[in-house]
Amino acid sequence: MGGRSSKDAGQKGASASRRRSPRNKGEYSFGREYSLKEDLAIKRVFRSGRKFEGRCLVIYHYGAGSLPLKVALKVRRNIGSSPRRNRIKRIIREIIRTNKNKFKHGGHLVISVIVDPGDETLFEAIEKDLFDFAQAR
Repeated sequence: MGGRSSKDAGQKGASASRRRSPRNKGEYSFGREYSLKEDLAIKRVFRSGRKFEGRCLVIYHYGAGSLPLKVALKVRRNIGSSPRRNRIKRIIREIIRTNKNKFKHGGHLVISVIVDPGDETLFEAIEKDLFDFAQAR
């Protein structure tokens, strides 16, 4: 008879047989633990935090040393289309992820992109503003 074998029992579809690899939780990961999502914490950063203005970024910072590093990103709608805004957010996350040692003081950050730096200098302009902020602390 053409029934299922005992190996196939309990599986639903082809995706059930695939195993997920464990997520890389190394020192260079940028997981959910670095995401600032709480509404009250974000409001506290705007109310009580310090403000740093760069060429294309405004960074609000609250609680150096006493709080773990958590980041909230905000990109204005007038920057461009959603793929453009998402690319800018990915670049910011990548810069912070690869340079965590420069942000080791921790604290809550709200990073707002106010000016589109342009395609040619996108990565460099954002990186310069973030490193200037890290040195100013």
